[in-house]
Amino acid sequence: MKFKKSLQMAVCLIAISQSVSCNSQSTNSSNIQGNWFPEYLGDINEAYTEFYIDDTSVYYFNPTSETISANEYYITNSKLYFGKDNGDSAKLMGTVSIKNDTLTIVNEAGNSSFLKQNELPSLEDLINDDTSLDIFFEGYITREAVWNENKYKP
Repeated sequence: MKFKKSLQMAVCLIAISQSVSCNSQSTNSSNIQGNWFPEYLGDINEAYTEFYIDDTSVYYFNPTSETISANEYYITNSKLYFGKDNGDSAKLMGTVSIKNDTLTIVNEAGNSSFLKQNELPSLEDLINDDTSLDIFFEGYITREAVWNENKYKP
């Protein structure tokens, strides 16, 4: 359950960063595209997760089942929605912004921040079949361990 909440928040943050450019000059989904992980925020982030955003979907990795799930998204007026861009079943996730490789999603639950995940192999590599699950998972576990060591440091 905690993992699912962290995953949902990660997706929200990604969408926010796509809606605002790095220079806050325009709304553009290409700005949030990439690999992301939660910023160190103490006990607010109860679980580490990684997600990848492309031009239409947000992908999440579940380390327990070693599976990837995806949600379609779109951004309108800096607001991130999950679902199709038809307005019927889309769910507002929050307002997104991006600055200096930090994606922020603001909604009624608060602010969530995500950092660019630049280490390889990435979830994007796994999705695009540029690496194996075993190699990706080894890197994921290493990044998760470092994140857990650092998340409560001042």
